[in-house]
Amino acid sequence: MKDIYISDINKNFSFITKILKSIVPYYGKQNPPKNFFSKWKKVKKCYDSGGFSFLMGNISESQLDPDRTIEIYNTLGHGENDILLQLDLPPYSEDNMEKRLTLIDKNVEYYFYQKAKIEKIIPILHGWKRNELEYHLDKLNGFKSPIAAVYNGCLTKSKTIAVGSNLSLVKTKKVAMGSYLATAKDKKRKVSFEKVLNHILYSLQTLDGYEVIVLGAGNVNMSHILFSLGAQATDGCSWRIDAAFGRIYLVGKTPISFLTVTKVKDKRGLLSILGAKIGNSIIKELVKSSFYLSEQFQSEIRRLSVKYKIPLIKLKQIIKDFFIIRRSGRNPIDEDMIILREMHELPNHPFHDLPFKIFFEKLKRSSGVRAYHNAFVITLEENIARQHENDEDSYFKYLKKRFESYSSKIHLDVLKFFHKRMRYPYIQQNLEIYLRN
Repeated sequence: MKDIYISDINKNFSFITKILKSIVPYYGKQNPPKNFFSKWKKVKKCYDSGGFSFLMGNISESQLDPDRTIEIYNTLGHGENDILLQLDLPPYSEDNMEKRLTLIDKNVEYYFYQKAKIEKIIPILHGWKRNELEYHLDKLNGFKSPIAAVYNGCLTKSKTIAVGSNLSLVKTKKVAMGSYLATAKDKKRKVSFEKVLNHILYSLQTLDGYEVIVLGAGNVNMSHILFSLGAQATDGCSWRIDAAFGRIYLVGKTPISFLTVTKVKDKRGLLSILGAKIGNSIIKELVKSSFYLSEQFQSEIRRLSVKYKIPLIKLKQIIKDFFIIRRSGRNPIDEDMIILREMHELPNHPFHDLPFKIFFEKLKRSSGVRAYHNAFVITLEENIARQHENDEDSYFKYLKKRFESYSSKIHLDVLKFFHKRMRYPYIQQNLEIYLRN
């Protein structure tokens, strides 16, 4: 997946104006590059201190240090409009009340300590229950400190505060909600979908009047829903994760895919027919990358038939019986191709200078090309969101129609869940989606 991470931004990718970067790798032996973003002055950066990795059990509290966080931020470099998130220790939902409040107190301490060193540090609010969120906010606003708890507002001029979505903690496979990277070492750190949605609801209700950055929103549909509830900014890495899984974004629609995913469903049965040596070799070759274009997949089967001297008809039947073969997204239709061509014709599309036929072939075969294309589509989706600023009724109607039209049932259910419970939702201005790098 190396080729789908942003390693450079040049004039061809000038559409990328907002990036969220995690600094977790730099808490270890790896040193951050000095002034890493200095040549990208037009790119607005948001630095994530690594609280989510702590919540997922992938990094310990002993590895996190508020002074090291500040050092990393300063080494990477940051400008006036960049967002620097405080070092935070999110409480786990199953911790007892005493432990959760202890962590909240620790977060408040970290915030004011770091704010004294970099004045524009943004706090991150935590709490699984409404009273915990209110407790945390009260501590931020009433802390006995010579540094006033006034958030300068890196987005505009109001109070800015961040909150984690915790969508990646959902115990069921809500891939559509953006939980691709839920890789907690402790699998007990999973919570119910409804509990996570209630956490988001309570957070946005508690922060009424603030400019809220919702971290870990996942895909763009969830970002739209959060904007419709009053969030100011979101981030997500689905643009590149989807690219790796062969999914291609279309503005206003669900992703399409040209790829076939293969997985062994009955290894023992396969080996009993082909023998261990040949069977394991075929498994290794068929799932080594897991992703094939349909025509490439058929070509691969023909190659294996010749290589292992298995009749083609027999091998096709064996693969049908013992492998799971499916697309990683829906099949494209004529309307999709029209939309794709129209997006490619936009002058700021990253591959606008390529003839469409060549771009289309690269799109099918390269995860890197898909990633940059998907990132571009997110900027178009951001523009759609901004068309509904200050108009919650039109935004809700648009999203309802969008999810109904393209069979996004899970997003439609989430939209209705929130809007039945959220009183007087409001839409902020200058809505932003950060590409998590």
